[in-house]
Amino acid sequence: MKCESCGKPAVVNKYCKTCFIKYFEKEFKKGLGNLKGKSLCVAVSGGKDSLTTLYLTKKFYPKNKILALLIDEGIKGYRPHTIKSLKKYAKEWDIPYKIVKFEKPLDDIKGSRACSVCGVLRRYYLNKHARGFDVLITGHNLDDEAQATLMNVFMRYASRFKRMTMPLVTHKLFIKRIKPLRHLSEREVMAYFILKGFDTPMDECPYARSSFRDVVRTALNEFECKHPGSKLNIIKAYDSLNISNSTGHLSSCIYCNEPSSNEVCQACKILRN
Repeated sequence: MKCESCGKPAVVNKYCKTCFIKYFEKEFKKGLGNLKGKSLCVAVSGGKDSLTTLYLTKKFYPKNKILALLIDEGIKGYRPHTIKSLKKYAKEWDIPYKIVKFEKPLDDIKGSRACSVCGVLRRYYLNKHARGFDVLITGHNLDDEAQATLMNVFMRYASRFKRMTMPLVTHKLFIKRIKPLRHLSEREVMAYFILKGFDTPMDECPYARSSFRDVVRTALNEFECKHPGSKLNIIKAYDSLNISNSTGHLSSCIYCNEPSSNEVCQACKILRN
């Protein structure tokens, strides 16, 4: 197969290496938008998606104030390896980083509840520690977004479904989020990461296989194989609905003063139990 752009042997998505990298970076920059003069906090796990996001954010906005923010859930045998990757590339790319640990390590939480707890606390810490920056940039790719859309539909999470719309919530205590990989698949991110010569542990979180997301991921991957383009169509269908991203009435948590729809926010309910 030949590259549809230059005629050289294709390696990914009908592109040769050079043309694929150009295509990928063009799509990423389009998703990033115009951030000239803004301070940027990049959520980084140390995995391929977040490191790719960090690298390209720095490439396109080298003069902006940039911070890599990693949330350490306390998963032994998993998170320490990706922290090592973050430190390596942050030094190489001259980007300062900050690591915030869960007050209660995720390993102390047993069973399938671990994933839901992790999601709540990660969002809580990211928003809290990115405050002071203009934008929080995350590495959610097309697969992540398609999975999340279906999960929120299946579980009837109306409020979460609304908050997925871009640019997410507009409350003064919520940091604006941008997802520049939103229209790029996990396979494309992996290809870019490898073609650029980057390296990081590819181990999966030990809790992933017990999560509802894994069930949706498996089913969606099978559907995508039979009906290519389904994941992208899910995102496009969601975007076409023009759903309001209003959070409704929000008060402050009586314990941490973070925004919450209830007297006590979900994070404090977890941390105080």
